[in-house]
Amino acid sequence: MELVVAISGVQGTDVARPGPVVAQCLAESCQEHLSVILLEGYPVAASLSGRVPCREVRYFPSSGAEIKIMRELLRETEEQHRINVLIPCDDADVHAAARIEQELKRAGLHVMLPHADAVEQTQKANLFSFCTANSVPTPPAWLLEDGRLKLPANNITFPVICKGPLCDSYLASSWNELRVYVDRIMAIWGGPVILQEFVPGEEYAVCGLADRRSRVLSMVAIKKLGITEKGKTWAAVTVSEPRLLRLFKDVVSALRWVGPLEVEAIRDSRNGRFTVIELNPRFPAWVYLAFRAGKNLPLLLVQAAIGERPHLARCL
Repeated sequence: MELVVAISGVQGTDVARPGPVVAQCLAESCQEHLSVILLEGYPVAASLSGRVPCREVRYFPSSGAEIKIMRELLRETEEQHRINVLIPCDDADVHAAARIEQELKRAGLHVMLPHADAVEQTQKANLFSFCTANSVPTPPAWLLEDGRLKLPANNITFPVICKGPLCDSYLASSWNELRVYVDRIMAIWGGPVILQEFVPGEEYAVCGLADRRSRVLSMVAIKKLGITEKGKTWAAVTVSEPRLLRLFKDVVSALRWVGPLEVEAIRDSRNGRFTVIELNPRFPAWVYLAFRAGKNLPLLLVQAAIGERPHLARCL
């Protein structure tokens, strides 16, 4: 039986998106059993001009009303042909899908989704409070709800990381630089702007998949070798870091997480400890590296979502 998997999170400009590489992982595993539909909001998306392995692309205009878009997907699924599995690969899509999970299930879509409250906890603006409440190491952080407010000069030391609510990350070394980055983020994303204490050290990340009982099915850790100006992973290598993997499990347990999750961390050069700097409620754009390292996390998600299928299990 053919399985149809719908994937969002396709379009990217100067930031790579997970959708195309999740599709690639599926296509290179059991393409005789799987077909992929990409969900895109921009008909001439540059990311679709390459050889993205998919059966078709469905266009859903991106208007910020993600739940409305998800319900439109349900309607089209019923009218055209059935989608078996939905993998949202965009933060907003994960949140929207989590909020209407029962509707998705009633329509016959298999999903691996966390509770909507858990998705809220992964947002950049909520990271510090979540980690503090659950004894997860993380740098001190401050929120600027309005970029016009005076920055809390007496509490901040430089350098400091300046982040947007959804994307963009800059290292500011002075008040002048910080004001430039705050204005830039406010102009593009609006508030809040997150200021995070800089931690010296090497950057790492873990991507894993948790089942419906928040048990980690599989995970892969990487050490980042190259990072873009906006803080995105450009080059990396897989590593064996037991302490980092335990930290990932602690985060999954505290969130009661279901589905894919990425935990980004820094190994502090001052004490060798790992500290969490970001949580992403989806597969990262580097998930193809995990596949090449022998762990096909997108395929494992499909298997977990639909139940055991022998013809899929042999491809893991």
